[in-house]
Amino acid sequence: MGYTQTGATPSKSSSESFGSDIPFVKPGDIYPNHVEYSNEGLTFYGAKQSGRIAPSGSILMVCIGTIGKCNLIERNCSFNQQINSVTPYLFDSHYLLSICRSVYFYTEAWSRSSSTTIAILNKGNWEEICIPIPPIEEQHRIVAKVDELMALCDQLETQHNAAAEAHEKLVSHLLGTLTQSPNTVSPLCKRGAGGDLDWQRIAAHFDILFTTEASIDALKQTLLQLAVMGKLVPQDPNDEPASELLKRYDISSTASFVAGWSKVSLGALGDIYGGATPSKAKPEYWVGNIPWISPKDMKRLYINDAEDNVSEGAICETTLKLIPAGSLLMVVRGMILAHSFPVALTTSEVTINQDMKALVVPGEIKEYMLLYMRAMKNSFVALVDRSSHGTCKLISKKLWTFIVECPPEAEQHRIVAKIDELMAICDQLKARITKAKQLQQKLADVMVEQALS
Repeated sequence: MGYTQTGATPSKSSSESFGSDIPFVKPGDIYPNHVEYSNEGLTFYGAKQSGRIAPSGSILMVCIGTIGKCNLIERNCSFNQQINSVTPYLFDSHYLLSICRSVYFYTEAWSRSSSTTIAILNKGNWEEICIPIPPIEEQHRIVAKVDELMALCDQLETQHNAAAEAHEKLVSHLLGTLTQSPNTVSPLCKRGAGGDLDWQRIAAHFDILFTTEASIDALKQTLLQLAVMGKLVPQDPNDEPASELLKRYDISSTASFVAGWSKVSLGALGDIYGGATPSKAKPEYWVGNIPWISPKDMKRLYINDAEDNVSEGAICETTLKLIPAGSLLMVVRGMILAHSFPVALTTSEVTINQDMKALVVPGEIKEYMLLYMRAMKNSFVALVDRSSHGTCKLISKKLWTFIVECPPEAEQHRIVAKIDELMAICDQLKARITKAKQLQQKLADVMVEQALS
């Protein structure tokens, strides 16, 4: 069907081989819609030494690593040993490109590759892949139809992206009205009147608003924010004020924006622990059964284990401290702080590394405090210091002086129960969206398979 070659790379010690006479293409230069010719090049001498020049109209395909990645070149090129080229004899180059990009060809290529750590499709196996050969006039018609349909797909993708962006803005706007309007209260909260308008607007469009995982995540965060603003559950004037609960633990507080609520600095709520890393040179420190929590373990809300464990000796002989169950853990250093603020609650005794902090809060408020810190994620992220070389850190002074608004204990329990209920509903919605996407993908795969059979 054409003349095939495997690329080669001139010796790097041969400086006279590299220049700008002929593009030298590597796998990273091959994109879906174009080939980048300007990243590196060879001199005519270097191209002659490699002996691998593909003329304009050839197809370059990666056959080591990302097998099947390919495109048509529109100028003479040299290429490295990870790439094979085919220069068609009696084929429309664009038709051949369509075949090389088909599910059939891709599947065949991978099935013939080696099963080593890095997949390799050798030139002989690659050349043996059979392709359909219609008359040249039909090839032209196929190419024209493919171009037409691809243009339509691009148009649909553009429209989809525009619709997705508009959808995101709509969700953000409507959810924002709930937290930003001083008169907006949840219909679940009976302390206000006439503030249900924004909830009604959302309820009227619920079926079109919350149709993506991102919109469900936005809804979750809004519910958390409403909860800590006192807008999610009914309030009872007979509840014991939060100040009385805090007073029992000798925690000073001031009145908050709602009767019965109190303001208190985060660091005043309990004992503060830092973390450390025991010496890796002492393996006996790393053979115990005490969880050693690091940021990579902070993907759950409740933690009782970790990827790494330490021994009692590590605690006795180093600065590492044992942190009680029921403590709040938080990440205070690392790139994750550029966009998030991971927090979790321990359900057993643990230790932490130096990128973490722990706060031992009273047991009565631990669940609410976990919820509160999740709700205030963006506020904590805003306090993060970022160095010029990208390091992110939340210094202790900013963290522990952060003001927390604490409701009465009875209201805390109502808030936590309501959030648990609503989060479960959100997770069910997410599961349905995921299932629907999987079904759509299966249907699309079947249709493609039938079309190609």
